[in-house]
Amino acid sequence: MGTWGNDISDNDQYSDLKIEFFELYNKAVPVDVISESIIKEHNENFDSDEDSNNF
Repeated sequence: MGTWGNDISDNDQYSDLKIEFFELYNKAVPVDVISESIIKEHNENFDSDEDSNNF
């Protein structure tokens, strides 16, 4: 994944998750369900020192 700036939103992983979130949100999926799904799907990234802040 790439980074193009210093802000938390300036990387590919953040952008991918944001897109994933809003695709489900726009389909009227409840926010708590979306959050649980994203956390479950990307759980391995929470243990990574390099990737955990992207969430």
